[in-house]
This record gives sequence, structure tokens and C-alpha cells, in this order.
Amino acid sequence: MANILILLLIVFLTATGHLLMKMGMNEVGVVDAARLKDPVRLGLDVISTRPIIFGILVYSFSVLVWLLVLSRVKLGWAYPVLALLYVVLPLASSIFLAERITPLHYAGMFLIVVGVGIVAKAGLA
Repeated sequence: MANILILLLIVFLTATGHLLMKMGMNEVGVVDAARLKDPVRLGLDVISTRPIIFGILVYSFSVLVWLLVLSRVKLGWAYPVLALLYVVLPLASSIFLAERITPLHYAGMFLIVVGVGIVAKAGLA
């Protein structure tokens, strides 16, 4: 049970990190050919944007927690649980970034949850 809770924490942390990085890149703006002509300025814009900094820190922490999980369970059991990111991130993006989720997207997310449940029930750990 503890391993599942830790895996869910990883899903939450990873989703939070990605969401923060996206929010930061929304502040930085579109990276197009013109922006790429001055990579130093672009790099400074990216690394000085607070949501990106916090996003990278949160995501890095999730990697450390992931290593803890890998020391405890089989990769073939743990990794499919990360598929819940395909559910959590669109939901969080719809709430925090006003991104639209289509009915077909909801159907896919449902299938992912069912699949993760089947893998968890199989108990490959």
C-alpha cells in the first residue's frame, strides 16, 4: 500500500512540475526561429522565470522519489502507474490553463485508468 501511495505522490509531483513549467513557458512566450537567433537571451528568459524554476525543482524531487520506488518494486509494475499522468495532466491543464478536454479525450483517460487498475491488480511487484 505504501508503494502505491508513493507512486501517486510521484504522479502528483510530476504533473505539478510539468504544469509549472508550462505556465512559465507561457510567460516566456513562443520559441520560434527569431527567438532562437539569440539563445543566450532565450536561456536567461527561461531560467529566470519563477514557475519554470519551481517546476524543475518539483520535477527533480519527483525523480528522487521515483528512485526510491525503483529500489522497492519491479519496474514493470511501477511504470504503468505513471500512465495516470495522461489523466492528471489534462485535468490539471483544464483547471489551471483553461485547456479544453474533448469527450474522446475523456474516454481515453477512462481506458487508461482501467488499464492501470488491471496492472495494479495483477500485482507484478
